[in-house]
Amino acid sequence: MERLESNLSLEQARLTAANKSLAERLLGVEPAEEASLVSSVQVAEAELSVAVKNLSDKQAELLELDQALLEVAIKHSSAQLIA
Repeated sequence: MERLESNLSLEQARLTAANKSLAERLLGVEPAEEASLVSSVQVAEAELSVAVKNLSDKQAELLELDQALLEVAIKHSSAQLIA
């Protein structure tokens, strides 16, 4: 999970840097090249959006697993007290 969060942070940093670079490069750029650069950034933003969704899904799964593990631990502890 930490690796996913780290990868997400890295991709967000790359996207931020790409957006900054794009803004700097768009000054005096031909329209066709500008459109290509904008398209590349849009693709990167879409990929980042998918990564954010995947991370969110994994976090939800992890929460469910944590809850299930806690329930099992409680049942196990209760069974030991009864025995």
